[in-house]
Amino acid sequence: MICNYNARFLRNSEQAEQENLADAEEKVTQLVNQKADYEEQLKELEERLAQAEAANEEMTVNNRQLDEKLDSLKKELEDVELNLKRAEQEKQTKDSQIRTLTDELTRQEEAMGKVNREKRSLEDLLKKTQDDLASEEDKCNNLTKAKQKLEQSVDEVTTASPFGGVTWWLGRRSLAGGLFLITLCVMCPLWVNQPGQLGLPSFGVGK
Repeated sequence: MICNYNARFLRNSEQAEQENLADAEEKVTQLVNQKADYEEQLKELEERLAQAEAANEEMTVNNRQLDEKLDSLKKELEDVELNLKRAEQEKQTKDSQIRTLTDELTRQEEAMGKVNREKRSLEDLLKKTQDDLASEEDKCNNLTKAKQKLEQSVDEVTTASPFGGVTWWLGRRSLAGGLFLITLCVMCPLWVNQPGQLGLPSFGVGK
């Protein structure tokens, strides 16, 4: 009986061990499967991490390039602003020079206008002087002719008069008065034209 009990106990123990072994093998299998899953997930995570690191590195490179490009653009912008400032200063300088030249040109034009007016005035004065000179020359010619006629008349009267020396003396006095009148007309044309302004009598000479 004891043997039977021991046998049953052994069988039960063996069966329990087999069951425990089966459970252990199942747990091991589960653990192996979990390990494989974890390793797969870890591999995926490592790949994703590698991709993220690569993307991060690429982004870092891009950021560095963008920073360099931004610095270059800032430098170009500073250069453009400096050139613009210089251009504005040069423009102000040119505008000032243009205003100065314009004012000088205006003054020159005004001076030229004044010179032209003076030139026209001098030309008019010269023309008037030439006209007056021509008129005085005509008067001199007329007075010369009048003198010659007076001399001829005196000679004719002296020759034809029976009174001889008296007539000659009177003719000479008349000739002297005529010559004096002619001299005054030549030396003072205003007496001939407007004798009243000089307070002298008008003899009608040169009319």
